[in-house]
Amino acid sequence: LGDEVRGFEVGDRVFAMLDGVSGGGYAEYAVAGEGAVAPMPENHSFEQAAGVPLAALTAVQAIRDALREVTRNAPHACDTGQLERRRVLINGASGGVGTFAVQFAKISGAEVTAVCGAESAALARELGAAHVVDYKEEDFAWHQERYDVIFDVVGNRSFGVCKRALRAAGVYVTTEP
Repeated sequence: LGDEVRGFEVGDRVFAMLDGVSGGGYAEYAVAGEGAVAPMPENHSFEQAAGVPLAALTAVQAIRDALREVTRNAPHACDTGQLERRRVLINGASGGVGTFAVQFAKISGAEVTAVCGAESAALARELGAAHVVDYKEEDFAWHQERYDVIFDVVGNRSFGVCKRALRAAGVYVTTEP
């Protein structure tokens, strides 16, 4: 610990998102600014905590920016929970990025539809999904529902396929190039 660090003590269990580190920061020891470090939840192992920063950041940026685009007249509405009636579909809702995306969309005030396997439906609902689509049984793109945002975390659906499930001014986001 540096002389000016006030928020942590030697021996604290922490994790971080290391800026400027190419390829990540999986190490037993690393140098990081105090602002990049957070206390690790007691119920997490170091291995579990290592995946949190990048997965959470990916989800937050995708959902936040998509909701801001949909609500151009109120650019900060997603930060204040004022997104009632915004419908968000997350394809791949039970994976690392998807579980964070469900939670962030929910706390932003959106109505969330999670696409995942039946074995993950309870988790998706626990995280905040109002609706769950079992991808093995149904194709969300051919439902009657239309969404303000489709976040395709797994990248298994093209924009062309997803477009029919978007509202006219809807936003499609994917983690895949």
